[in-house]
Amino acid sequence: RRLGRNEVGGGGATDAAFAGTSKVVAATASLPTRLVSDAQLDDMATTEFEAPRGLRPWQGTLLLTEKVSTDSVSAWFSDLIAQEALVLRGDSTQVLAAGPKLASLPPAEQEQVAKLFAGDTDGEIVMGRYNARLGKLWQKVLADQVEAAESSGWWTKFPPGSRPKFPKSLGLAVIGAGSVMAISFWQHWLRAWPAAIATAFAIPAAVTGHFYRPLLPVRSAEGSALALRAESFRRFLAASEGPHVDWAWKHGLLREYSAWAVALGAADAWGRAIANSTVPPQEAALHSAPMYPYARSSEWDQSHTRYTSSGSSGGGSSSGFSGGSVGGGGGGGSSGNW
Repeated sequence: RRLGRNEVGGGGATDAAFAGTSKVVAATASLPTRLVSDAQLDDMATTEFEAPRGLRPWQGTLLLTEKVSTDSVSAWFSDLIAQEALVLRGDSTQVLAAGPKLASLPPAEQEQVAKLFAGDTDGEIVMGRYNARLGKLWQKVLADQVEAAESSGWWTKFPPGSRPKFPKSLGLAVIGAGSVMAISFWQHWLRAWPAAIATAFAIPAAVTGHFYRPLLPVRSAEGSALALRAESFRRFLAASEGPHVDWAWKHGLLREYSAWAVALGAADAWGRAIANSTVPPQEAALHSAPMYPYARSSEWDQSHTRYTSSGSSGGGSSSGFSGGSVGGGGGGGSSGNW
């Protein structure tokens, strides 16, 4: 990533932020592309008060983390709450139900939400306890996001969720070394030189492959442009104060921005800004509802993941944001998200 795995178009940060998108596609179609490192891409980001047009919050999660994970699915639910397709009621115990604007969703998402509540006579799901339909929908959204990443055109190689592809010769070598290790262990030859050579090769190769995997995705010029715009908006949310929340509330954007704060890792900072705003408490609670999947993440985890008696998870997906969780964070300035 230091050498450059992000395609960018044009000669400057402005061209890079819109290359390949409909806004300037005609003007930049003939401009050459170049590869830049994550650090160089990070330097191109600015601070933008407008959410990236044409993107949903969960897509912003994919663009910045380059992972399909619990974080991206949580962002999907936050977005539906922001659109009032889903509503959360209650305080100490929350209840999830279909919202008044469910019909505004695309048909496929309407069907998914309808199935979620199909087995409940009251049309509600009590959060904090496992619900099989919610768990099934969670896994369906994960799979849908993998397909969306593959077909988006935002990555030229290894989109999020795709299987790692290493050279066949390397794979065969690792398999061969593993076989030698297994036979040596079985025959008690662990001190023999073939076992030592196989161990010296196989273990470092496996460890290297595991840690190198997150570095494989290669953004296209369009993907880099959208990632730049998402990062620029993240910086606005992370640096926001009370007056910024007041402005968003007056312009009917507080629900949407709250969902984006969860998706882009600025939930804590945005929550503090809401607390320091002049938005009436009841209105603040109502319009910050999209942040509940993050603020009460343990209840959501229990609702969609079946846990064994030992406390380990029986399903779900790992989460992370370049080594940490995407849901939190929220300091000002550059965070090195690339």
